[in-house]
Amino acid sequence: MRVPAWLSVLALVASSIGCKDAAQIVTEKSVSAAKETSKGIAEGIESGRKSGESIDGATIVSSAADLAGKGTVSVYSVSTPDGGTNSEVTLAFENTTDKPLRLTKLDFIVIDKEGFSKKPHGAASELTVPPKAKDKLTFQVDEKAAKLAKVRYWDKDLEIGADAHK
Repeated sequence: MRVPAWLSVLALVASSIGCKDAAQIVTEKSVSAAKETSKGIAEGIESGRKSGESIDGATIVSSAADLAGKGTVSVYSVSTPDGGTNSEVTLAFENTTDKPLRLTKLDFIVIDKEGFSKKPHGAASELTVPPKAKDKLTFQVDEKAAKLAKVRYWDKDLEIGADAHK
């Protein structure tokens, strides 16, 4: 019977440092390799999406730096239905280019006036805004609108101004 090479190496390591320590080292290295592989795959997918033109000719935007010079994001409205405890937050995305903008990896948190973060629910992770146009994205937050201070997307904070409260 032929013994796999990795098993021979494990046996050699185990005999010199002990089975427990050998198992710990092998497991640590395996988990580290899996995490790095997953990260590499995710980065490769993102690079691939950005490098090739999409079917509709959209420009892929996955960070605030990518959006600079191509469009803007603002808080359009924040409201709490009468008698409700949840708020509806609507963001406005403007595309100032001649191509569609596909905003990906959209990740939001809302910060209340005391500095606590609120995780939104019902938020899309991707949005395509037509050329020279605006689009809205709406999500809900478990807090009354009057207690909300700002929305964080990617690495930017958007203040919730008085005019957004509707």
